[in-house]
Amino acid sequence: MKTLYLIRHGKASLEHEDVPDHRRPLLKKGEERSALLADFFKKNNCQCELLMSSHAVRAVETAKIVARGFNYLPEKIVVDPRFYHADVSKYFDILFEIDDSVSQLAIVAHNPYITDFANCFLEEKISGMPTSTVVCVEIDAQHWNEINLATYKKRFIINPKML
Repeated sequence: MKTLYLIRHGKASLEHEDVPDHRRPLLKKGEERSALLADFFKKNNCQCELLMSSHAVRAVETAKIVARGFNYLPEKIVVDPRFYHADVSKYFDILFEIDDSVSQLAIVAHNPYITDFANCFLEEKISGMPTSTVVCVEIDAQHWNEINLATYKKRFIINPKML
């Protein structure tokens, strides 16, 4: 069994037009909402053996905050720039590379692609993941390279407004 946490990064700054998109930091609101997710993970004993993030500043900052909820060391976060503009096919390519000893994986990334990927594992499709939203699914597979063929079930979808 594999558990997958798909996390959209927290709310980011749009103030500085001269800052490249991948350099935009979290707003205070994004930090606070990401901390609510971390609290939820901790209270619900959510486990994560591998935490991966897009290289965008807002994603890495979110990953560092939610890592606390998983009792995951921030320096162990795997930053992978492929998540920045990854379509569904690229998500599968990346996950197929994950060592099968990892059972619980969390990914912090961006819309619209993280929503598209989440919908691969949801019977009731969602139209978008607002910032600081988590989709958690359980996938009945022993190997990451089989997740696209496996059965699955939604554990939860949460966002800060629900907490």
